[in-house]
This record gives sequence, structure tokens and C-alpha cells, in this order.
Amino acid sequence: MNGTPNRSVCAVLASIFLTMTMSTGCFNLGTDFTYGKSADQSVNGVSVFANLLRERGHSVSRKGRLSKRVDKFDTIFWAPNNIENPPENVVAWFEQWMAKGDPRVMIFVGRTYDATIPYYRGKLERAEADDRENWQRELADVLMQSREYNFDWNFGSPDPAEQYWFEAEEDLKLDNSNLGGPWAEGIDANAVSLETSTLLKPLKDYNDEKSYPTLAIDSTNEYDEYESWFEDFRESKLSAKELLTVDGQPFAFEVSSPDSPGRKLIVISNGSFLLNLPLLEPEHQKLASMVADHVTGDVVFIESDSRWPRVGGGANDPALRWTWIGKAPMNYIVPHFLFWGVLYCFVFYPNFGRPKRIQFHPPKAFRSHVQAVASILGRSKERSWAREIIDMWLKRNNKTKS
Repeated sequence: MNGTPNRSVCAVLASIFLTMTMSTGCFNLGTDFTYGKSADQSVNGVSVFANLLRERGHSVSRKGRLSKRVDKFDTIFWAPNNIENPPENVVAWFEQWMAKGDPRVMIFVGRTYDATIPYYRGKLERAEADDRENWQRELADVLMQSREYNFDWNFGSPDPAEQYWFEAEEDLKLDNSNLGGPWAEGIDANAVSLETSTLLKPLKDYNDEKSYPTLAIDSTNEYDEYESWFEDFRESKLSAKELLTVDGQPFAFEVSSPDSPGRKLIVISNGSFLLNLPLLEPEHQKLASMVADHVTGDVVFIESDSRWPRVGGGANDPALRWTWIGKAPMNYIVPHFLFWGVLYCFVFYPNFGRPKRIQFHPPKAFRSHVQAVASILGRSKERSWAREIIDMWLKRNNKTKS
């Protein structure tokens, strides 16, 4: 996709565009805002970028856990739905993964951008006069939620984690039309819209041994696959190289070593040109293509929500014993068996299932009535009343008096 998107990428972009245009007046009906998923057509997803990699011949998978199953991939793309610094255990796992092969590429996308607000602003601009008030209300609610989220993170969160890959600088006011670095070549800066109020900048020294992350594995679990790692990503001297700058400040940079240039960490401040909605812009597609130029071999998208991905998960991990249900062909077979099994139980077992004809008992014999009347006569001492009861029963059965 050197400046021109291919068919599959255009198909995903078209579906996102139709979602934006056809939902006018429906107010958030059917719009997905899930962040960082490679298989969802969410405005905050990365499925367009994943399809770009597929069109380039890369095998693309997705995982939610850092285990030995991720070890076979050559490139990891991670856009966590968490604005805080990654914890030490997770950083150490990724660095030891990079140390196991060459080339190995780790792409990290920061969480300082969300396409929800641009989506609602775009809807407001295209809304008809009768719907503008409703869309203004929707946009105000989203802005309020965003401010509350930022307030909770800045003032309600615990102490920030140790900085191993980058440091964040906030409240920046930059000239977004002043782009620099290798990725800025051939880009129309006036057609690019990047979120630059908060940027992730490289550390001053990546070679300070005191700041090395340590991988901590629970000794009660059998995660023996980590014992085979014999070298470290920081074994060689690391240095940072700026890939894209905004007004002289780094927006994306690469951390690597001259001794092993194939092993590199690429940090992108946010997804303001990589998520599905921003990729509707042609210049953003060019920037995404430059990111794809660094991808090598098989690619895995690590998908995590507000919680960090779990480290570990070998063959003996109890949490992985039932993962076969979610893989083909069992992910198609098991739901059908469950559906028909539940339907069978509802039909044959509950009382309100299939209606059945009630088998009524045949009428009692005449002698039973004589015995009953005799019993009543014995208790009531009323001969005439008992006789009337017997006559009534005889008439009802078309019999004559004796």
C-alpha cells in the first residue's frame, strides 16, 4: 500500500465509512468503539492495519497472553488499552522475546489517543439541521467522559510504573504542520492530523543496569519455557533513533543496537494515524505503510484490555486447557451441540414443554354410586333426598326407574 490502499483495506475502510454516514440520526446505533482489536471493525480498532500486513504477505494472528505460543512470531504489534507505563514483568517478557531471534520487531502504540471524539465531531459536521442538537448532546457526553477518565488517571491512580521504554511529556502545544524524520518524507503535513498534546519520548540512557526490567515467574507454576533464554535484549548498547517528529519533538522512535539491528523496539506515541478511523485519510495511510515497512515475518497482535496481558501459559497452564474449544473446527461444532442440547432439555423435561393429551379415567360403575348414596343416607337419615339423587343419576344415563 505505497500510497494506494488495496481491495481488502478499501473494503474495511468502506465499511467504517458507511457506519459513520448511515448511522446519522440513529445516534450510536451499531457503532463499535472497542480499542486495539485486530479483528473488529471498530473506529478504535487496528483491523485495517492488520489487513495491510496480510496483503503484504505476512501471516497475522492475535493473542491475549504472553506465553510460549507467541515465541514463534517475528513481529509483535501491541496497542494496549491502558494509558499507564507497562509493568516490569511485561516489559521484561517482550525484551527477552526480542533476544531469542534476529530479526525481531516489537511495535508499541501508546494510549494517548481515542477516535471516539473525532468520530462524534465528524458526525456533528455532517448531521442535518434537525439532528445537530442530538449530536451536540452526544459529543458533550463523550467529552465529559473523556475528561473524567483523564482526571481519574492523573489524580486517582497509584504511583506510575518504572520507565523502561519511554517517558511521557504532557500538555504540549506543537505545530503539527512541522513534521520531520524519515517517515515525514513525501507526506503532506497539512493533510495529517496527529494528537500531540502528550508524546512518548525516548529515555536518556537505555544502558543503565539499574533500570533493567526483571522477569518474575510464579514458582508454583510450570513456566519452564523461559529457562532457555540465554541472552538479553540489552546485552548490546542500545540507542534511540527518531522516525517521526512533530515540531522537533519525537512522535515515533526506534530503539536498537548496531550489533543486532534486526532486533528493534518501535514506540509510537499514539494511534492517531494507525487506528481504523484515522486511516480514512490518505496521508495517514502512507504513514501506516511506513510502519509496515519495519514488519518482518509472521505477525501477532497482542490484545489486552485495561488490564495488562498475563505473563506465562505453558502446556501445563490450567487456564489453557480449554482453549481448543475456541479453535476451528470446534468453535463451530461446540455451539451447535450446546444449542440443540439446551433445546432438547426444554422440550422433553420441563412441564411446560410439548403438550400431551390427558388420559381421563372411565366413569364409575353404578354400584359405586349406590354405595355412596347408602353412605350418605346412613349419615343424613333422609330417605327421600337419597332417592332423588339416585333418580337423577338414572335419568342422566337414560335408564328407567326400577
